[in-house]
This record gives sequence, structure tokens and C-alpha cells, in this order.
Amino acid sequence: MAPFAGRGDNMIKLRGINVWPEGVFEIAKDVPGTTDDWFARAVRIDNRDELILSIVADASVVPEVEAKLRDRLGVRIGVEAVGAGELDAWTEAGTAAKLKRFRDER
Repeated sequence: MAPFAGRGDNMIKLRGINVWPEGVFEIAKDVPGTTDDWFARAVRIDNRDELILSIVADASVVPEVEAKLRDRLGVRIGVEAVGAGELDAWTEAGTAAKLKRFRDER
């Protein structure tokens, strides 16, 4: 059994794999060109649960981040690159004492 990798209430199950958004970002941030600004969303697409990781980075790093996540987790995680400040509304930067990093939209 793997060690606990994040808050239990943030864990989602993707095709039989337990995934914690915080753990997903820990893997993604090792790719050069990513920053510490991120947000993850659990969504339902074509009757399947998916996790989409939004990171502040150049779009050129997306394939490398997706490949690294797939290799380490054994499940495909969608990654989208956004510009600086685009995640502020989701993370509640500047308005909340602690940044929000995950939203379940299923």
C-alpha cells in the first residue's frame, strides 16, 4: 500500500486508481518550465471521471507533464497551461486566507 499523499476529502478515484490533486502537482512541478501556481478539477466526461490539472506554464510543457503523470500514476491526467493570474478566481488568491487548489465538478 502506498503512503498517504494528501487530504482524504480531496482524493478521487480514476479508473481504479486513488489520486490526490496535491500529489499530482508534486509530480508535475518537477518538469522544467512549470510554476507553483496550479488548480485541479474533477470532471465527468463521456460518463467517466477525469482529473484536469491547470498549471501556469508555457503550453510547450503540457505533453511532458502529461507523460510524466501517466508514467508515475498509471492513469491519464489532462493538463492545460494557463497564463499568470488566470487561476486567481479559482484559487481565490487575494481573497482567501488559504488558496483553494481543488474543485469537484462531477
